[in-house]
Amino acid sequence: MAFLAGDIANNDLVGYDKSGDRATLFRELQKVNYDPTLIQQACECDCSAFISAVIFSAFKLGNVTGKSVNPEMNTESLFGGLPRLGFSKVMGPANQDSIKASGQLQMGDILVKSGSHTLI
Repeated sequence: MAFLAGDIANNDLVGYDKSGDRATLFRELQKVNYDPTLIQQACECDCSAFISAVIFSAFKLGNVTGKSVNPEMNTESLFGGLPRLGFSKVMGPANQDSIKASGQLQMGDILVKSGSHTLI
């Protein structure tokens, strides 16, 4: 997942738009069989649409079955939905500096502040 996220982030055709059509990234990924390096059309996402697209793509490419990933999750639905997809919910320190200083983050971890922001 971390490498997919990196490939999406490194593609200049993928932009950020919180209020526009946040699902265009997902649609473009579908067109290229979930390989973000092949995206040829400008598209957009917000933070949670980005995470949703990464998870959906990783599950498709990894042939993960039996998991229903909503490609349009938001930060509220991510908070509750990630454990249903097999992710572990770990409650950590409330402030960003404490999280970084804990040394417990690993590449590919997903951080969610419900109703606010998410990142990988």
